[in-house]
Amino acid sequence: MKPPLPLNAMNAFAAAGRHGSFLLAARELGVTSAAVSQLVRKLETHLGKTLFQRLNNRVLLTDAGRTLLAAIAPALGELEEAANRTARTGTRRRLRVSVVPSLAECWLVPALPGFMEGHPRLKLDLTVEEEAREGTCDIRIHYGRLPGTDLVQDDLIRDAVLPMCSPGFAAGKAVAFTAALSPHLIHTQWGPSYGSNVTWSDWFQHHAPRERPDMAAGHAVNASRAALALAEAGAGIALGQKLLARQALRDGRLVALSPDELELGQSYVLATPAAQHRRTEVQSFKAWLLNEVAIP
Repeated sequence: MKPPLPLNAMNAFAAAGRHGSFLLAARELGVTSAAVSQLVRKLETHLGKTLFQRLNNRVLLTDAGRTLLAAIAPALGELEEAANRTARTGTRRRLRVSVVPSLAECWLVPALPGFMEGHPRLKLDLTVEEEAREGTCDIRIHYGRLPGTDLVQDDLIRDAVLPMCSPGFAAGKAVAFTAALSPHLIHTQWGPSYGSNVTWSDWFQHHAPRERPDMAAGHAVNASRAALALAEAGAGIALGQKLLARQALRDGRLVALSPDELELGQSYVLATPAAQHRRTEVQSFKAWLLNEVAIP
């Protein structure tokens, strides 16, 4: 009868499998890469299987390794959560949330007091950032899906855009979507990393295909929240995201000039490390987020 396998060997294997590197696994675990290699060898000997292909400074999971990692990842996550629950007993709990800036400032932050009121013992560490660093958050709210097999990812919302401006800008005007509007258009340029944001050119192509507005004649900003702020200030017409502009539309600070909308190229996504996914705090926050976006 084989002796029971030490849990630290399974943990070392799982870390190496996630990172594709004994060195990075060692940094995560606070040991040497030699120790990780030794533990993985011990596991391979115990199972009689080769779990990794060694390629210089990298390691690749074999078929046996991929099968084992998929099988043990949920169990290791549950063990980590059980330890975290024990450590949190009698203390305030914390949830680390990372979110892209425009979504944070225009929608999430104003809505958060409602969640906090319902969860008074749970404290949030909120980070507003374009990109999240690995291992720094329990939930990441991101535009589009993230790479990585150790993430549980759920669609939050597929937002849409439509023309918006201030009531003062629209007052007394019969706004027609023709090329004559070109100087009044506010363009949002997300930058070279994004290829699926919707532009005024896309909107005209779908809803006013005979018009040829001058896309260089209007204003340009590099963030959705800035486009909405300019429109609210009366500077022109933004192609605003409905979720981000929801409160401003309710308050009458912005008005929709047309009901014709266009969906964004991708959804906003909730991404959670598999090891954190089953945490009560994570599940509660995700349920709250999904309920909030469903409110008209």
